[in-house]
Amino acid sequence: RTCPLTLTGVSLSHPPTRLSERNVDASSGSLVPSACTFITTTTTVVIMNIHPVIHQIYSTRKQGESLEQTHHRISCHVKQNLGTLFESIPLLTTHNYQHVQEGSLVRIDCIIQDIFDREMECLPTNGAKCPLYSLEHHSPSCHRREDTQYIDLDILYTVPVPPTTHSSPNDQDTPMEDVSPTTSTTNQHTQHLQETSHDQPSQRKRKRLHHSNSSPPQKKLDVRDAENLHSTSLSNTSTTTTTTTHPFVAKSPDGMPCIIKVYHGSSLDDSNDESSSFRLTSILTVIGILTQEPTYFPHPHDEKHSLFHQEELSTRLPSTSLVPRLYALHMIPHASMYAMQREQVRRHPPSTNNPVEPLALAQYLVKYLAQGLGSDTLAGRYLVIHLLSRTHRTRELSVINKLTLNLCGLTHAEPLLSLLRQITPVLVDVLCDTDTLNAGPLYPRKNHEKNKLELSPLQLPAGTHLVLNEIPLTEGHVNEQALKNINVVKQLISQQTLSYDYEFDSYSLPVDIPTLVVSRRKSLVHDSVDVVLPVQAKHQQTEDIDFAPLIPHFRTLLMSREKGLLNFPQLCKDVAQQDFVRLRQTQSPPLINQVDLARFINMARLLALSYQCTEVNERVWKEVLSMEKERRQRLSARK
Repeated sequence: RTCPLTLTGVSLSHPPTRLSERNVDASSGSLVPSACTFITTTTTVVIMNIHPVIHQIYSTRKQGESLEQTHHRISCHVKQNLGTLFESIPLLTTHNYQHVQEGSLVRIDCIIQDIFDREMECLPTNGAKCPLYSLEHHSPSCHRREDTQYIDLDILYTVPVPPTTHSSPNDQDTPMEDVSPTTSTTNQHTQHLQETSHDQPSQRKRKRLHHSNSSPPQKKLDVRDAENLHSTSLSNTSTTTTTTTHPFVAKSPDGMPCIIKVYHGSSLDDSNDESSSFRLTSILTVIGILTQEPTYFPHPHDEKHSLFHQEELSTRLPSTSLVPRLYALHMIPHASMYAMQREQVRRHPPSTNNPVEPLALAQYLVKYLAQGLGSDTLAGRYLVIHLLSRTHRTRELSVINKLTLNLCGLTHAEPLLSLLRQITPVLVDVLCDTDTLNAGPLYPRKNHEKNKLELSPLQLPAGTHLVLNEIPLTEGHVNEQALKNINVVKQLISQQTLSYDYEFDSYSLPVDIPTLVVSRRKSLVHDSVDVVLPVQAKHQQTEDIDFAPLIPHFRTLLMSREKGLLNFPQLCKDVAQQDFVRLRQTQSPPLINQVDLARFINMARLLALSYQCTEVNERVWKEVLSMEKERRQRLSARK
């Protein structure tokens, strides 16, 4: 038997209401959602009820089928019907969360910030309705041991994907609760969150349900009790609670952190074996069932030894109004923020514009960026190839094709940042002055007392453009924490890896984060960047060009960074070899070495990509040498 997944919604013209009736239309066989449609002044939210579909699939299970196999069939069913349903599934935000009923089918765009310890559910197998996804609230004490099954869940703590930086979120919407985060003085682009509302279990490991030598648990804690304990914990620790910052909070006023529950054995929607497991900073679109009742069962023999200790309730079970729970039915991974943007463009193609010749488009992009650089076209050309750079790794794990850039001699960063925000999917500006460097770690650090990975400004998804702003940096004393922050930033720039501090040990995770450093004078990390370029402002009248129609073309051009390395034909290799030998012979002592040659080849590939060429040609190679000659002249004049 098959169960067609057809969900329909009816727009309501009267004020928002909540309809409790949930049924399947007998005449059409289509699933009618409960609160069919919620109308707001800015958006229409379709709230879907998938319970009848799940229960019908569950009722067709074969004898001996495990709950994991049932979940797999449900997940595959959703995936098969996703093409026509995706746009109808509401995107969960702070603006519609309070109107979405428990058990509704929703989707979120998120980034894995931490991976919690695995949980276990004890579910009955003799009921008429599916026990998965907390669709039916039950207690294992009501069932015999042979009628229950234990099933593992992977628990992911996620933060919202930052919206595209050229979008303008609606700042007039009110928050879902009377919760007012305090602003941070460390970074003007971040917001504080109470650690206690995002914490993981403390150092006492939670006790699991035993498979043997134990009777079924007897009690269940209601969500209201958990939230009361959460409030009590906040009030008792208000004088000692510290705050932490994260750029996703301020960049995503519409998004919400979320705890994703994934039944063990689920895999991502990707044929690549490397994407079959969960990794930190992975970008996901999750489609699942919203639940607002986190429950747990005490230890069967001693109520004092419950699954979660009392002090862990505020960390493992934060208020659902702050951190909702979602049972994942289907997950779509994205390789980078650019890949996610390309998927959004595919689903919502832009209106057809007049095509622009590739060479002219690259020249317009240089002039557009030069507006924030004092009309310095050389700096604009270097910035274009920097934006197109992407980290590639060889089999030996060496990093190629990256191009980190330091623009020095700037007095203000905001004019340039405002231009970059219009054309990049995500731009994160991290202030690098002495106060920020001394204040705390910029890198992820494990809090062993609470068994959680603390939020950090540098824990970013692939494809995020990072700007290290050293312009406000002045003379001052730095402490040991500042020196460690500088070393981590150097490692990020030179090796494209981010260090995770676990106090007793550390490990580095590969990243793809194009990094731009802007500074007044010599940068703190000048020896780690690939290119240092002094900016020379030209006080001349610029062309009066309307760049607004070209912005979509600029975004499309930058999305081409996801392509592989361009071919460097043998003819160009011969020319490059001859030019390299000539340059070394004309310099005494030689100032160009093999590292410079590799960088020239990389720049030629990126410059050809900006012209939308299929391979590098001799004209592009000569242009790279001309750019480098002018850059070296500026460096010599600056000394």
